[in-house]
Amino acid sequence: MHRISPASSRGARTLRRQRGTVLVEAALILPLLIMLAMGTIEYGMAWRDRLSVQSSVRSSVRTGASLGNDAQADYNILQNLKSGMGSRFSNTTRIVVYNASAADGSVPSGCLSGSVAGVCNVYVAADASLASTSFGCGAGAKDALWCPTTRVTNIDASGGLDYLGVYITYNHGLITGSFGSGSLTIKDSAVMRVEPQ
Repeated sequence: MHRISPASSRGARTLRRQRGTVLVEAALILPLLIMLAMGTIEYGMAWRDRLSVQSSVRSSVRTGASLGNDAQADYNILQNLKSGMGSRFSNTTRIVVYNASAADGSVPSGCLSGSVAGVCNVYVAADASLASTSFGCGAGAKDALWCPTTRVTNIDASGGLDYLGVYITYNHGLITGSFGSGSLTIKDSAVMRVEPQ
């Protein structure tokens, strides 16, 4: 018959207690680690979308500025945004092509609710799928209120060259659901002086 000594019995109890302590610590720490990981993923995806929006807006305003008073300028701005953002473009809720008063010009307040004659054209993502014939300033054209052909491209004009602005609002859908459901609205704009023709 083998007898267990009191010392080895004490060691086994200590080992069981340590295992229990490790399990309790893991149960307390694991949710915090999971929350940290989910927050990192959520923040990273939102940051990626923000960079995509910024890059696309800057590229599209350069396109519009280089086209100057070409009748298809707004159409090409929308196509540039669509190709720059790829599949994420469908989450775009508003695109405003506007006449900025200066290089740091903000979007005219009236343009945040709709197109304003002589000031801006407001679009939605679906407008980028329209044929180019829906643009060009004709009757019923999408860009008729601030027609690209009226943009000042003559360096000798009394007020100088126009400043072209592009503003976008984009809904980034929250992915993990750890911080609520819904979306985060990303807004960005860029302004550039129209190139002389």
